[in-house]
Amino acid sequence: MKILYAYRYGILGGVCTQIWNRLRRLSQHQNCEVHCAFRTDYGVSRFLNSYATLHFGIDANALLKLTQKYSYDSVIVIDTPEYFEAIGRDHGRDYAFVAEVHTSIANNLSYLDDRSWAPDRFVVPSRYMKDLLTSQFLSDAEEVHICANSLDMALFQKTAPKFQTNAPVVLWVGKIDDHKDWRSFLTLCYNLTSSGMAFDIWMVGGETCSPAVALDLLNFADSLNLLDRLRWIDRVEHDVMPEIYSAVSDSGGLSVATTHNESFGMSILEALCCGCPVVATEVGAIPEFKLGRNGSYLRLYALGDLQKAADHAADLLTEQTATAARVALATDRDLFVERFGIKNATDRYLETLQVIRQNRPQKAEAGSQLASS
Repeated sequence: MKILYAYRYGILGGVCTQIWNRLRRLSQHQNCEVHCAFRTDYGVSRFLNSYATLHFGIDANALLKLTQKYSYDSVIVIDTPEYFEAIGRDHGRDYAFVAEVHTSIANNLSYLDDRSWAPDRFVVPSRYMKDLLTSQFLSDAEEVHICANSLDMALFQKTAPKFQTNAPVVLWVGKIDDHKDWRSFLTLCYNLTSSGMAFDIWMVGGETCSPAVALDLLNFADSLNLLDRLRWIDRVEHDVMPEIYSAVSDSGGLSVATTHNESFGMSILEALCCGCPVVATEVGAIPEFKLGRNGSYLRLYALGDLQKAADHAADLLTEQTATAARVALATDRDLFVERFGIKNATDRYLETLQVIRQNRPQKAEAGSQLASS
């Protein structure tokens, strides 16, 4: 099978990490050749060039030329409106046109409104995203497949921590923005201080935030009397994150996600697979991580109920509960490996592509009636 991935941003963020995970497994399949098309290379080439033929500087017209030059079996466009529209205009295509939707942010989904293109199938990473698309954006005739994101389980596992801790750590990972909601996290930590429990605060992320936002964060933490507890690490390499999660776990701490929505929730999965309990908002796809004895190590709360979140955190910081949560996580880790490990998740994904390819009309005219209606 010859596959083309098309995505605008050539940066190793969430989408390109998933492409990278898939390529490492797909490269082990015989007769599987993969190409990737991007507008710009922001460093992704050093991760992908060993596994795929890479094309940069690709606009809509250049993308169509690629499909004419190479005999692809499947063209997979991810969250890039101009690419969706370009492939949608190729009404005589012989390849399967797959639209992958990974964003859950409403403004970023606007490309699904009033569109003139129709793929053979949509692919999303969670049940939540399937329900969202089918209820708000798609016609009854359009089908959606769920292919879960994958995680490198050999990397994201409990390790000997290299970060020293003096007290249980309450961790937060994400961009410093309203969607991830750093203000709610700090407010949660303020609520937690009323328990009288000793804990430190680690925040990871925010390298790209403006100086004004950084100052706003520090001033807000100061107003809550949290600065003495706070350690802000604005950048951590991807392969160092397991050491962060492991250190938090060994400290008797936990990770907190105050996000307003998630199409999947990679940082939550990463924490759990490194033996770190999690308190998170009950939004988007996050409840889908409830596997096995999850009640002891994944605590969910209604968005905005920060006192309930603080209560969950306080319970997980008690020695008896913390020990039980870590034992349960170690026991249940195989469930996460089976469902989200690179090998199993990518093999299921490839099977889905083969089904889509086999079941599509011989010519795209039959599949483009919706787009022209």
